[in-house]
Amino acid sequence: MRYEFVVQGAVPADVAADLPDMTCADYPTGGTSVFGRVRDEADVLSLRARLVQHGLCVVHVRPLPD
Repeated sequence: MRYEFVVQGAVPADVAADLPDMTCADYPTGGTSVFGRVRDEADVLSLRARLVQHGLCVVHVRPLPD
């Protein structure tokens, strides 16, 4: 399954490097979309927590179609 995490602002290069299985792209209404494959719901929660630990504000999380 795939998920998207939308965060406020830009994702610094060191944070993106800490998420090698995810892709970062500009979000159409501002901020950054961080998306990619996750194993399960626990992985979703872990990734969200990692983004927050890096000081990013997660404004939206949603599953993406495969």
